[in-house]
Amino acid sequence: FFGSSTMGSNPVGGRAGCAAFMRAHCVHNDTLQHSAMMMNAGSAADFKQNLAAFLLVRGPYAWFGDAWKGCTYVPDRPALLDVDYGVPLAHCVEIKPGIFARKWTKANVSLDCRAWEATIKLHAEAPIH
Repeated sequence: FFGSSTMGSNPVGGRAGCAAFMRAHCVHNDTLQHSAMMMNAGSAADFKQNLAAFLLVRGPYAWFGDAWKGCTYVPDRPALLDVDYGVPLAHCVEIKPGIFARKWTKANVSLDCRAWEATIKLHAEAPIH
């Protein structure tokens, strides 16, 4: 599994750590591209950004969701977890300073670390908010 930074409530490091995290892992043949990865979804406020980061850097064996928080905690299930994004067409790239993108067969995903905004656009549809 990916290191302990994915286990906490702020797996990407939030806005402050985003660019460093993405630059470290948004590279061809990164460890995450060929090993099992688990990433915590983080807080509701950062869920979409963390999901975008996950989709940008993940390899073929990856899990995204909540860490165990006790037997009585039942997390909400955001609709974005039930979307079929397809399969990646290429590796993640930094398209502008601090902005990372990756094309999938059914969606385009980007994360703007400077603004801490994620865009997940399904093909032939409006962006998901």
